[in-house]
Amino acid sequence: MSERWLVISPHLDDAVFGCGRLLAQTPGSIVATVFAGIPPRAMPTPPWDRDAGFDSAYEAVQARRAEDRHALSILRAEPHWLDFLDDQYECALPDDALLDALRSLLDAHAQMGVLAPAGLLHRDHLRVQHAMLALLGEQPTTRRWFFYEDALYRRKEGLMEQRLAHWKAQGWTAQPAALVDEDATDGSVLAKAEAVRAYRSQVALFRPDTLLDLERAECYWRLQRVPAAS
Repeated sequence: MSERWLVISPHLDDAVFGCGRLLAQTPGSIVATVFAGIPPRAMPTPPWDRDAGFDSAYEAVQARRAEDRHALSILRAEPHWLDFLDDQYECALPDDALLDALRSLLDAHAQMGVLAPAGLLHRDHLRVQHAMLALLGEQPTTRRWFFYEDALYRRKEGLMEQRLAHWKAQGWTAQPAALVDEDATDGSVLAKAEAVRAYRSQVALFRPDTLLDLERAECYWRLQRVPAAS
């Protein structure tokens, strides 16, 4: 049986954008979206939600959760939504609260491999990467744990190189990992494309040339501690 993954997704689309083909090849995985909390009905509608055609932030996240459920059903994965609010809603989130929630999630699915975002851009992505890197140091070295390149953001020149340098400065070496069977004729390419389209309120806001990044090969990195000098 293929390994099942616990995928940590900053927003309601990031896991599918960055790991959709791998998810299609490993049915039964779980996608845990960190910033999937539903804003109060009275919260003002930020520009991103208005541009997507929503009349309220509350309506936007309700619709995006429905999109997420549909997208993950295509990949035979299960959604799990945390209640933290997206950065655009300007609600303070203590670092300890984020760490505790992610630690509990990891403990609850201790038998699953972990996929976390490399955190290349956007405050929410950066915060999740920072927390997951801290938690990696607490985990058994036998647990399979990888960081995935954030689709769309990885297009920006130099961002992945900056992340690799940051990891090295923190005492980690990173090696690319081939997790996706690129030669498989299992329909995973088409499944990912269909799942991506399910996020229609999001996809409509990106330029066509930006969306081309979603057709590139998925990239994963395994981190190991740099051995201490003797």
